[in-house]
Amino acid sequence: YFALSLLERLDCKEMLPRVYLLIYLCILSTLEPSNEISEKLLYGYKVGMQTGDIKFALCNARTHCAQRFCCGVGLDVLIRDIRVWEHQMIEYKQEMSRNSMKALRHTVLALINFSVDTMQQNGDFLAEGKKLLNGHIEREKQYLAT
Repeated sequence: YFALSLLERLDCKEMLPRVYLLIYLCILSTLEPSNEISEKLLYGYKVGMQTGDIKFALCNARTHCAQRFCCGVGLDVLIRDIRVWEHQMIEYKQEMSRNSMKALRHTVLALINFSVDTMQQNGDFLAEGKKLLNGHIEREKQYLAT
């Protein structure tokens, strides 16, 4: 891939987090194993933090966590990593990455709670969400535009 070879030839570490995020997320994600992509994104995070490209370093971290989630990494390990990176996102004021990470954190926590709570396993996992959504739809019907 031209972008990767150019990056290597020019020894341009400052651009590595940006190139890795785009190449490994958008292009190679369907061609290479997810665990290898996850490792490349982690490397993109490390280089970004070393070179001062905090925004793309933390984008690599966020995408690394999402890749690991898809690879089936243990939820307890994943939630620990998410919390560490969320703390960095707060510290460096990276709200976009943090908001995406919060969504992943909520998903992981819901799965952890579902797997631990046997009462939820016996019932409908999405029942409360469906009830809230239906209630919202019913309330909106009352205020139709004329």
